[in-house]
Amino acid sequence: MKQLAVTGNIGSGKTTVCKVFSALGIAVFNADEVAKELYQREDIKAQLKTKFGDYIFAADGQLDLAKYAQLIFTNKARLEEANQLVHPHVLEEYRQWSSDKQTMPYTIFESAIIFENNLQSLFDTIITVIADEDVRTKRVMERSGIQSKAVKERIRNQMDEKLKARQSDFVIDNNGKTALIPQIMHIHETLTSQ
Repeated sequence: MKQLAVTGNIGSGKTTVCKVFSALGIAVFNADEVAKELYQREDIKAQLKTKFGDYIFAADGQLDLAKYAQLIFTNKARLEEANQLVHPHVLEEYRQWSSDKQTMPYTIFESAIIFENNLQSLFDTIITVIADEDVRTKRVMERSGIQSKAVKERIRNQMDEKLKARQSDFVIDNNGKTALIPQIMHIHETLTSQ
């Protein structure tokens, strides 16, 4: 079984691309969703409190995702600390998840931070989804209801997508001008014919 990673910056359309792969019968592991589940674990919450303080938690003891996002996405050092704390647990979940997928032609690990966390060596193939900054900004504003300035702060704290694209095996253009499905089908057919 080949292990693929799908990456791309905020608003690029990674999840949309992965939904198409999923419709083709490919199993997709969404690292962000798993991380959100891990934030419910008491040991992880205790580590977050020690590292960042109580103020990122709501009165009911749950992580306040809006406050947490504001904290980590506006400060690269804090973002790296958060990733170092949670990411080993995400990778362990991925190892367990992929153990029963050995008969599949390939699986996908969806994450925005493949290159930032130096994970590229874990995967046989890396696909980067790209879109212009104004397109990504508009998408994030529409889906999350956050202001343009906040989206642009998050974008500034991410690795340049051109650099990601240069290090990738495949690049999917998701600006809305080039049809998405033919690009995905080309990659799928390439991978399943090898």
